Amino acid sequence: MPTVRAADGPVAKSRGWTVRVATLLPAVVAFAYVVARAARVGFTHDEAHTFLWFLDAPLSTTLAFGGAVNANNHTLNTLLMALSRSVFGSSELALRLPNVLAFIGYCAAVLSLARRYRTPVARVVVNVLLILNPFLLEVFSLARGYGLGICLEAASLALLAGALAPGPSLDARRRGLVLGGCAAALTVVANLTFLNFYIPFLIVQLWTGWRLAAHPDSPPPKVRRFETVAASAAPAVLVAAYAIRAISRLAGARELYYGGHGGFWADTVDSLIRCWLYLQPYAPAARSAVLAAAVVAMGAAFLAVAGSGPAATLNRSTFARPLASILGGGVALVVLEHRLFGTPFPINRTALWLLPSFVLLAACGLDAASSARSAWMSRPSTALGVVIIASSVFHFASAATLRTAILQFHDADTAEMLQDLTTLREGADGRDANLRLLASWELKPAIEYYRVTRPLPWLSVAESADQADGAFLSPKDAALAGSMSVWKRYPRTGNVLAVAAPGRAAGDSR
Repeated sequence: MPTVRAADGPVAKSRGWTVRVATLLPAVVAFAYVVARAARVGFTHDEAHTFLWFLDAPLSTTLAFGGAVNANNHTLNTLLMALSRSVFGSSELALRLPNVLAFIGYCAAVLSLARRYRTPVARVVVNVLLILNPFLLEVFSLARGYGLGICLEAASLALLAGALAPGPSLDARRRGLVLGGCAAALTVVANLTFLNFYIPFLIVQLWTGWRLAAHPDSPPPKVRRFETVAASAAPAVLVAAYAIRAISRLAGARELYYGGHGGFWADTVDSLIRCWLYLQPYAPAARSAVLAAAVVAMGAAFLAVAGSGPAATLNRSTFARPLASILGGGVALVVLEHRLFGTPFPINRTALWLLPSFVLLAACGLDAASSARSAWMSRPSTALGVVIIASSVFHFASAATLRTAILQFHDADTAEMLQDLTTLREGADGRDANLRLLASWELKPAIEYYRVTRPLPWLSVAESADQADGAFLSPKDAALAGSMSVWKRYPRTGNVLAVAAPGRAAGDSR
């Protein structure tokens, strides 16, 4: 026996070190990638819209959606963008800094949640799926509310998991539950789509607080239950006031149009799978495999939640059941809202709030199955986890890019085009001439952002081809260039830069 223990000690330490490296390395690599993208990827339409319309707007517009009403006002992001600009300036990285820093908090929350799984394969799967996926990383490298919302969602789930764990003191669990509720409430201020996450989270929070108040070590239950309801209701009331005002104003302005009407499966699930695969060449072939793995994992998770079958090794008193309630409640709300109000089904970025809960719940099933006593259950489950880890790492390495954002792909060449336009203007000996550029509507905001911030005082946007010295147009608008000559076609997007007749190409002011 002593010999066995001596041999097991180094082996156990080596395995522990390997798991720690596999757990932390994705976060380090992903953070470097997010910073690089925030600095290198060109500013996009929606980011520029927020910059131009809302950073200098009064608080009544930002907080209460007064005055100009537009869905690009993601309140928390708008406020933090304005703060970052006042300190660091108006570069792409400076304006995206709040989301970049939120990624640190997001990683901390994911790592905290991953540690609650029993098997190393489940812990690593959670980290790889939630930290190394290019689609999730994209939102943290853009100046939008989605990254902030996902960070707060992960933090609220981590705090809820801590409140459900039996280890901490009762007071610590209550504090964690209240803080988790505050973080969940802030997700709605980050982006209104997180309302479908917050409502079921609030119900779970109230139920958990009610049960904690009945704990034998607790003071009189009536007192604690009143305190629990009050602590949960305060942020909920504030969120309700904010959300009702924002939704009513946006609905009145017909700004709540983004989404699909084909169904939850056809719109929400399909768009998330396509974005998860990040428009890679192998995406069409891989979609079925991703869907199959997701269905198998969720089946195992719900078996664990129900407490039947081999997956019942999962401790049902911990996180799986509340997590299933939050995810299932959010999906039910989406379907109910569509039936009652005709609300579009969320797609891609507006469905992002589903991913953390889904991955964490699916990992519960994997954790239960891979830790089962039966080898016929544990070995295939562990093998599936290894395949998921390897394919996810390969996917990140293949899809990583510092040039484009798939959520705003049309702006992939805008910054490059402006550099080309500067070169063209100088090459035509028009260094002192003004230049009027015709542009597609979706390309105008990013052009205006760069015109203001670089600055480019010689550039203005023309309203028609006969007033323009050049044109930057998307493929669908290419005919608007009229008699202009195509000077460059950008292969990634198909956008074209066209110039007027030689006498006007350098910006003749006529």
